[in-house]
Amino acid sequence: DACLRYEIDKGLGGREPGSAPEFVAACHVYSPSLEIFQAGFGAARPGIAADVANYTDIAPIVQFSEIVEA
Repeated sequence: DACLRYEIDKGLGGREPGSAPEFVAACHVYSPSLEIFQAGFGAARPGIAADVANYTDIAPIVQFSEIVEA
């Protein structure tokens, strides 16, 4: 599977007490490799991107990362 699991975080606050969070939310998708994720996500990308507009007008920021220590 391209998606082993996912997590969704909700931003609660920023660096200073009482300040706004830097991000409203973050979604972490765990996959065996970047290549497997990209192959599995490719066909679904247009539908997912279009669906984002149903929930927010904030432009998503995409980053690919690797877990270096668990």
